[in-house]
Amino acid sequence: MAIMVHFAFTIILVFLCKVLPHPANVTPIISIGLFSCLFFKNNKIGPAVFLCAMLISDIYLGLYASIVFNYVALFAVTLVGRFIVGLGTGLFYSVVASFIFFIISNFGVFLMGGMYHASMSGLIQCYLNAIPFFIRTLSSTLLTSLLLSFIYFPPYPFRTWVQKKRSLLR
Repeated sequence: MAIMVHFAFTIILVFLCKVLPHPANVTPIISIGLFSCLFFKNNKIGPAVFLCAMLISDIYLGLYASIVFNYVALFAVTLVGRFIVGLGTGLFYSVVASFIFFIISNFGVFLMGGMYHASMSGLIQCYLNAIPFFIRTLSSTLLTSLLLSFIYFPPYPFRTWVQKKRSLLR
C-alpha cells in the first residue's frame, strides 16, 4: 500500500512541478530524481517511477526535439542518487547532478536544436548561453535537496520523531 502512495505522490508532485507556472529552470525536478531512490525501498523502482512521472507530464505538455537527452540526464541523476547517505552527500550530489544535467541536456540542445553551428565554437557558445539557466537550476536543486535532505536525514532532535512517523508509513 505504501508503495502505491509513494508512486501516486511522485507522479502528482512531478506533474505539478512541471505544469504550474515557474521561472525557467527553477523546479525541484532534479532533486526529486536525485532522491527518488530514497522514496522507495527498492533502488530500481524509484528511478522508474520518477521517469514514468516525467513521461506522463511531458506527454501532457508536449514532446520536444532534445527529450532523449533530458531523459538520459535524468536517469544519470537517479543513479547518482543511490550514493546519498546523509545531509552532506545529498548537497554534494545535488551539485554533481546539476552539472550532469547541464552537460547532457545542453549537448542535446546543441545537436538537436539547430540554433548553433555544428562546430566546437557552436558547442562552446551553446554552453555559454546556458550558464544563466544553470545558475537557476543549481540554486533550485540545492534548495530543494536541502529540504529533502532534512526530511530523510533529520538533525538529531527530530530524528527519532521522524523515524517513528516513517515506520507508520511502511
